[in-house]
Amino acid sequence: MNWKFWQPIRQKHLRIVYRGSNELTLQEWRTNDVLVKAAREIMSNADMQMMLQVLANEHPGHKVLALGVAPHASIALQRQGEGYTQCLANLKAMAHLSKVPVALESTFEPEEIDTEK
Repeated sequence: MNWKFWQPIRQKHLRIVYRGSNELTLQEWRTNDVLVKAAREIMSNADMQMMLQVLANEHPGHKVLALGVAPHASIALQRQGEGYTQCLANLKAMAHLSKVPVALESTFEPEEIDTEK
């Protein structure tokens, strides 16, 4: 018998490159003109449009479960579809500029009381 295939394979030396995580939110992206413009360019590409359409065609909401499937399987599929829909919506939203909401400032003025009764 030939046992050579059981011999350990030479290990390749890998160098791991550590990078910081990106903590940018969708709202922060959508308020940045440069990032929105870049997303618009990507989204206007015909190949990207086709890719998005393929993703929409593969949506889990198009699946039909067999009769008698456990209720938790149906719930899991529904939740998967909701997440999938949200992901596609977020991708599309990145190409649309959003105004920064104006924060309301409290004035701490005395409460207005209606004295006419």
